[in-house]
Amino acid sequence: DPMTMQQRWHRAIGHSDAEVRVIGPNVFVGTGAEKGFREKVHKAFALDFISGQDQWRAELTESNWMPPVFIGNEVCFGTGEIYSVSHFGQLACFEQTNGKITHTLTTQAPLLGIPLQIGNTVVTSDLDGQICAFEWPSASKLWCRKTEGKKTFASISYDAKGNLIYPTAQDGILVLDEKSGNVLKTWLPKHSEGPWRKSFSRVVTSPQGWFISDSVGQVRKLINS
Repeated sequence: DPMTMQQRWHRAIGHSDAEVRVIGPNVFVGTGAEKGFREKVHKAFALDFISGQDQWRAELTESNWMPPVFIGNEVCFGTGEIYSVSHFGQLACFEQTNGKITHTLTTQAPLLGIPLQIGNTVVTSDLDGQICAFEWPSASKLWCRKTEGKKTFASISYDAKGNLIYPTAQDGILVLDEKSGNVLKTWLPKHSEGPWRKSFSRVVTSPQGWFISDSVGQVRKLINS
């Protein structure tokens, strides 16, 4: 209760690193396998906002680490393993109201970035730093762009000028064309601005500029001219 700070309800659903997402009467969240544990079953949950009871639950093929996204009447969970070698990821989508499976979209690495919907296109970023665009709802691949560097949890962003913005592991920020995936521009800090470090979060866009934080605590503001 936000007025009294008293607990309304509590659920122990399993290990979860993801934020919850709330829409209408439902609270959506997924579970994953923590390091050193051997969970074999990973689930997506829709909990009642008022009571915390299951509205539905569904089994996921792999662990879920990031918050789900809403695409039309669907809720979609990105999955993949981070504590074992894997060349598989999936975006698993369900009807929000009843948990019926609607679409599955498979990638060649764990799907760790938060997927992004732009009109009839869904853009994903995976643990290996690959960005891919898919037509929706057919889930047919439109293009993919590979980036270099170590594993990354970063998500892709979209700004008001139609740019796809991705903080790579080692080559700074890439700005991509949403239709083709072609690189429109890149940004790396100058020597006097300190080295580029891997980011675990997306670039935040606003009318005032782009904001990025990295793994060693640097926060930068960029002006996209």
